[in-house]
Amino acid sequence: MITADTYYPAVSGLARFVRQLSEGLSRRGHEVHLVVPSWVGEPVTTMTEGVTVHGVRSYRLLPGRPVLRLSGRGAARSAVAALLNQLSPELVHINGQHLIGRAALAAAEAAGVPVLATNHFMPENVVDEFPMPRFMRRRFVRWLWSDTGRALLRCTAVTAPTATAAQMLAARAGIPDATAISCGIDMSRFPAPNSVRRSGRSVLYVGRLDREKRLGDLLRAIAMAPGLELDLIGAGRDDKTLKRLVGRLGIADRVRFRGRVSEVELLRAYAEAGVFCMPGVAELQSLATLEALAAGLPVIAADAAALPHLVRAGITGWLYPPGDVSELARRLAETAGDEPRRAAMGRAARDLASRHALAATLDGYEHIYQMIAGTAVTSVALRQQFGITRSS
Repeated sequence: MITADTYYPAVSGLARFVRQLSEGLSRRGHEVHLVVPSWVGEPVTTMTEGVTVHGVRSYRLLPGRPVLRLSGRGAARSAVAALLNQLSPELVHINGQHLIGRAALAAAEAAGVPVLATNHFMPENVVDEFPMPRFMRRRFVRWLWSDTGRALLRCTAVTAPTATAAQMLAARAGIPDATAISCGIDMSRFPAPNSVRRSGRSVLYVGRLDREKRLGDLLRAIAMAPGLELDLIGAGRDDKTLKRLVGRLGIADRVRFRGRVSEVELLRAYAEAGVFCMPGVAELQSLATLEALAAGLPVIAADAAALPHLVRAGITGWLYPPGDVSELARRLAETAGDEPRRAAMGRAARDLASRHALAATLDGYEHIYQMIAGTAVTSVALRQQFGITRSS
């Protein structure tokens, strides 16, 4: 049983990871049951690519964003407990320790079923959405990390997408032994580019249009780099704010807000762009950046969180100090204007992305599944070390 608090049709790195993991495991002969918020509101069960998907009763989280849905605590607890009793899974793999994930953890504990948790949560990604003084935000972040630790300490094993993400869990949540396993990528989706990119002056961003992505910095950099054009693919709470900024900067003729696009359109955007930019500062891996590398795109990214795992300065792209708009503009312009360098970086980018091939990710998770299947749900060593009891 695999659980997630966010899933399709919502667009996020977590949703893509859970989908490709569950479908990949199914192709390898595993019986996979996926438990996620219902995409229609009412409880629903369907079969997709060999995976049985159980949609738990859900509600719309925000006006104007119908695909972003959450399941309430009560609905999650009753639905997950009933499913676990019905299915008797060998193990439970939670992706997110809130709502459905925490309900699955409690039900698995009660049944003595081992639990693997993959942490995709970084409190810094959500704190800006709450109106509160700065000193309270710091306290709130610390509390969220502590709450994450309390949940993950109850699990049999914990993974994170990168070594940096695992180190964050150790330093901020008290989880000392998380295993780093890449979210992985299906390289077959991205055919090798024939030569130099078609449009060297075209910059691409893919992801949520939310505050922690620092897209205002990217727009200001585009304004400082005449001749560059920017495509923004994705949606989010900052959509209107960013459009107003584009107007004030006078770059409306060079910036396109494309919203959500189909898979075909997304792959075409990767194939036609010259440079990819990821200005976010709270990335535990960034699947969009990994996709850009797989498509053979040089990447200009903020030197923050886990992005340096993917962006090697001067090899697959460039890193810039977060908030340094002038440096970002300079790197974008010089990369876009140097076709031979872009082609070399694109080849190195694909080589790096191939080390994150989905097959290796599936191997890693199968290995952990085999290790923990049949073990006690709570790690005795961790409980003794931190004085945590199962009831806590």
